[in-house]
Amino acid sequence: MKQNGHSIGSGRVLPNECVGVMVDIQERLFPHIAHSGEVRQRVSVMIDGLGILDIPVLVTEQYPKGLGRTVESLQEKTADKPLFEKDEFSIVDNAAIRSALAEHDKGTVILFGIETHVCLLQSALDLVEHGYRPVLVADASSSRSPRDLQIALERLRTNGVIITTTESLLLELCRTSATPAFKEIAKLIK
Repeated sequence: MKQNGHSIGSGRVLPNECVGVMVDIQERLFPHIAHSGEVRQRVSVMIDGLGILDIPVLVTEQYPKGLGRTVESLQEKTADKPLFEKDEFSIVDNAAIRSALAEHDKGTVILFGIETHVCLLQSALDLVEHGYRPVLVADASSSRSPRDLQIALERLRTNGVIITTTESLLLELCRTSATPAFKEIAKLIK
């Protein structure tokens, strides 16, 4: 099946159909996020893994004047990625981000970051509405409250969003162990 000219329906996530979006991992909010240490590590692996696979990544910051910039360790990893400041909770409601997604012309949007029950939830629901297939990387995403996180994941799942993990997604994108990309990714996920 095709949607907006992109293959969908098999459930498989294909690297040539993907763009990643790291959402709002900012210095003033991130210390209050549940499992922030694990999330930071998984986000780091996602950024490196998507880079190995030549999948473009966009970076967003929610109201940086109040919430600060992207956490320092991730700023270094994303210095060469397009950065979008936003006030909107949904990335789709931001004209510049919406335009960047359209320019990449990819049907699948890989989402990871914070907070799952606010910006990631609203972004994913809007992406579905706009004909994209969102994939939420659950172990590279979180909220301040574990309860908010869990309810958001349930709501996303029931609305057709693919929920996955860092390792599962990166290995799916590799498709085979017989590639140089797999060997590099295998080192990341050890």
